[in-house]
Amino acid sequence: MSGAIRGAPPARAARARAAWARRLPLLALALSACRPCQPPPPPPASCKSDSDCPPGDACLAGSCNPLTEVLANLAAAVAPSSPDLAPQEFRGVNAIAPSTPTLRLTPPQLLTGAFQLPPACLASEALPITLLFTGHPFIPLLDWTFQFTTDEAGVVHGALPANEQFAVWITTASPCAAPIFGTDDAIPGPVPAGARWPFPGAGDVLTVAGTVTAPGAAEPLAGASITIKGAQGIFAGTTLSATTTTRAGPVGFVLPVPLAQVLAQPDADGGLCAPPPLGSCAGESCPPLPPCARLTLEVGPSPSVPELPVIDVPIAGRLDLPPDGGVAAGPLLSLTGADGLGVRLPIGPSQTALVSGRILDPGGAALAYAAVSADGLVILPGGACASGCRYRIDSSSSETGSFALPVPPGGDYTLTATPPPGDGFAPASIAVPNVPATGAGGLDVRVRPGVRLSGQVLDPEGGAPVGGGEAQLLGLSTGALVALAAVAADGTFSATVPPGRYLVTVHPPDSTGLPDRAQPIDLTADTSLSLTFFPGARLQGAVVAESTGMPVPLASIRLFYIDTTQEFGTFALPIASGVTDPQGQFSVTVPSATSASP
Repeated sequence: MSGAIRGAPPARAARARAAWARRLPLLALALSACRPCQPPPPPPASCKSDSDCPPGDACLAGSCNPLTEVLANLAAAVAPSSPDLAPQEFRGVNAIAPSTPTLRLTPPQLLTGAFQLPPACLASEALPITLLFTGHPFIPLLDWTFQFTTDEAGVVHGALPANEQFAVWITTASPCAAPIFGTDDAIPGPVPAGARWPFPGAGDVLTVAGTVTAPGAAEPLAGASITIKGAQGIFAGTTLSATTTTRAGPVGFVLPVPLAQVLAQPDADGGLCAPPPLGSCAGESCPPLPPCARLTLEVGPSPSVPELPVIDVPIAGRLDLPPDGGVAAGPLLSLTGADGLGVRLPIGPSQTALVSGRILDPGGAALAYAAVSADGLVILPGGACASGCRYRIDSSSSETGSFALPVPPGGDYTLTATPPPGDGFAPASIAVPNVPATGAGGLDVRVRPGVRLSGQVLDPEGGAPVGGGEAQLLGLSTGALVALAAVAADGTFSATVPPGRYLVTVHPPDSTGLPDRAQPIDLTADTSLSLTFFPGARLQGAVVAESTGMPVPLASIRLFYIDTTQEFGTFALPIASGVTDPQGQFSVTVPSATSASP
């Protein structure tokens, strides 16, 4: 059995876990709340540093806040390492020493069971199976994704927060089984041990079978990846199948998709697509799929065909009952065609034109190993691409910054260059319209300059620079680590990053006894930032399991200040982080409340 919770670190040594936990991604999440009976509080004073605030206030997230009130009402996110316990959020944690909070994890909703595979599946074809729950199970603070994977025996074991809701959950499977889609009430309560989750079947699956042929080729294409996605409605762009690889022969691929998702899109009158009445047709007399029930066949590269671009081909076909007339097996969408041609790709290697040029840095020098892509809509008369097929191909620039991408002529493309991670430059795009059959060469794509953040961190007593430690910049919308910079002996640090919103967090050396200092910042131009650490205090506490009273070792603890005044919604500003010891005890450095005294 293997199971993991994204948002909770794996079991490791406490020292490594502490370093890992403090770098976990954070998200600024939009939160709208209607409170008609309460007048909105006056907006706090804006600030860039603590000196802009009244005595006793601190500049947190760009606004002045009484530090004593902040420390007396923090949020704590606890992520246990045990698979029998689920993460939990606590509000109103008092971090003013000598407070010693005990955080009690409530019993989770345990998931222990197996998946009931369709009869056509062999067990080895569908393992391992991954179950994903995604959403905001707590008051919106962090976006949690819970991931559980079956073990060698096909059994899944995991724990979810009890009595919480999730935006969506999905189970992936092999090409022999259609994925399971669910909503927040699909698993409404505790799941008894030994439960079995059936995959769609018995008429609930649309089987898509066919071949893919390249232009000019006599035999179907083998070795290309195939995925089926929704084409419109609420499932537009949603992956509705597993990914398989085409093979040689009269049937190049067979993929089941959930029929409910195929039909869960609006028709011309705003209703839902309806399948043809079962038994109303047979063989060649069957009606086609409803016009609103459209799918996209995504054909892409695979290890055996790495040079193949990604082509999204709209597909529609006849909805046929199985040859034996059996309704239970479900409808079949046949893409092989009477002539055996199946799905023809819109272009082949001999029908492409080269889009070529160089990727340059902002100063005009060649930029090596930058990602470069061409993305556009190809319209070809007749066939599947009469209304347009999306075509995209990815590559990278050479050591000399040059690139060459094959694209169908006549299309309008967007050429995008993305600098290598860590270069600090910003991506750039240019339009390449109506590419002629002779190609388009001599195109220079110059990536945009990044912005430079320079800063200095100061000691709270006397304002002396604090050297050592590190500063990190996380993308405020993605939580991804964009830059990491060492703090020099004079307390200075600098980083060049693409323009955007970031969370700047400075971790001082452990020997200083100072807490971390974090600040969100909107970087649109070169910026200088001065941060003063708060005096440190130790917050000690424990994490226990409420049902047993037993301590919870090696649990990640993260403390946040929740700011609801930001223009982009509720913001969680990190205050401290740590890991419980084998006895379930934790001790973290937090700002001292005395530093807020006038």
